Amino acid sequence: MDKTALIIAYYYPPTNNGGVQRPASFAKYLPLYGYKPIVITCQTPEATSSEKGILRVRDPGAELTAAGGIKSLPFRGIRKVLFKSGILPGYLYWWYKEVLKSIDSAIEEYSPDVILATFPPQENLMVGMEISKRYNIPLIIDFRDGMVFEALGVEPFLVKWRCRQLERQFVNSSVGVVAVTEPITDYFNEKYPGCNASTISNGFDPEEWVDVKKINLENKINIVYTGRLSFSEQGRSIGSLIKAIDCLKEDEKKHLCLHMVGDFSEQEKALIHGTLNPKLVNFVGFVNRKMALQYQYSADLLLLVTSLGQRSVATGKLFEYLAANRPIFALTEGTAAEDIINRTGTGICLSPNDIEGITRQLKNIINMYPNVDFYKPIPEQIAKYDRKLLTKQLADVFDRILDRK
Repeated sequence: MDKTALIIAYYYPPTNNGGVQRPASFAKYLPLYGYKPIVITCQTPEATSSEKGILRVRDPGAELTAAGGIKSLPFRGIRKVLFKSGILPGYLYWWYKEVLKSIDSAIEEYSPDVILATFPPQENLMVGMEISKRYNIPLIIDFRDGMVFEALGVEPFLVKWRCRQLERQFVNSSVGVVAVTEPITDYFNEKYPGCNASTISNGFDPEEWVDVKKINLENKINIVYTGRLSFSEQGRSIGSLIKAIDCLKEDEKKHLCLHMVGDFSEQEKALIHGTLNPKLVNFVGFVNRKMALQYQYSADLLLLVTSLGQRSVATGKLFEYLAANRPIFALTEGTAAEDIINRTGTGICLSPNDIEGITRQLKNIINMYPNVDFYKPIPEQIAKYDRKLLTKQLADVFDRILDRK
């Protein structure tokens, strides 16, 4: 008889951001391994009322912010002050309180055997911890990013202190920890001996790519970047690439076209437009997921950028790039992403600070095109990141925990 897994994920389709694919793929493939998924997530205007196994809970804070007007301004100001002072655990606190109001009937109806709560945001883990305590259901916490270790944002001391306290509570309330990269896993096992941390990486879903078609790009070497930069992670910038392109000779530059597909700040756009000829850059803007995959599939080079000093970084975008079967041009050094690219033979990794090295490699690419000497994919290594196989790893974690219960 199938068991039931309760998945807590504030961000979930049809919301379109990098954090939704992991919990969505777990929910998609867990039934193959004997687990019926029930998802608790946030209510969104795009969601349909006919979703099976998805419990959507309104977020009063997000609704007030989205409505704008005179009430929204003081709410946002007070919320920010409370968070920055360490009093409020997160910006989604009102959603957390709303979930707890309505959760009893859901637990009674579905009787979950195990809980998976995924971070970020921390409110997911707060919900999971509270449900676990109330109903004595084993909790597994999943870290897509570090919370204390290599946290994405730069926050005041009181916020960092609050995060340290919360992280300890979460770990002590759980029966297992899952993380997307080895550095995060190693941190938890060293910081909290006996926490049973293990790595289940991000990945790609081959079924997403079945109907993806190429689109006509420029008759040039098309370098494609999809996603966000500083909006997603502080310190992430393509400034060194822009400077490297600017160092090329004019007859070399004309062979390149940089496609920026996603949501970028005005400062990022100004940096690019202020340095490069507009003919070299195509700002596509925000697109739906299928279109983003089409751009990846149509690229000559896929651009990956990470921040310096973040060993644990291996974004979901990297695994989409693996599935696209296109060479990866990565500005990353000493990261989990670099390790994956090297093991799969899918690209070249350069220091984000090495403008001269980036320039030399661009010259080499232009001279050798359409041949790419650094793209030597190893299919058996790439196949390890199939979402179906990764979900099997999660089901195995569930099995081990429930067998001990």
